[in-house]
Amino acid sequence: MNSLNTRKLGKIIRISLIKGHDGLGFKLASRDNPTGLANPIYIKTIFPKGAAIEDGRLQRGDRLLSVNSIDVTQMSLQETVCLLRDTRIGETVELSISRQRDGSIPADFVC
Repeated sequence: MNSLNTRKLGKIIRISLIKGHDGLGFKLASRDNPTGLANPIYIKTIFPKGAAIEDGRLQRGDRLLSVNSIDVTQMSLQETVCLLRDTRIGETVELSISRQRDGSIPADFVC
């Protein structure tokens, strides 16, 4: 992880979610970056159904750091979404997230 992309890390939390028929139950967001450099990926939405709401620990504004021990801080949003979509129903996804105290997402984030 490069220092530019990790300087505002909050509390690191590890969360295991089992993908069910309603999916993992969250949507990601990142800044639109025409330079191609990696930008932080955040949890934009927790859906009313799915593994995230059932588990209860993942929150809007959490920053995604890794998926199944794969560092996503240098990956694009699309690459990270593909990594999560490759998870089959019944499989466990190990997430490492960083949580800031206020739980906010920067206003300029898009999907």
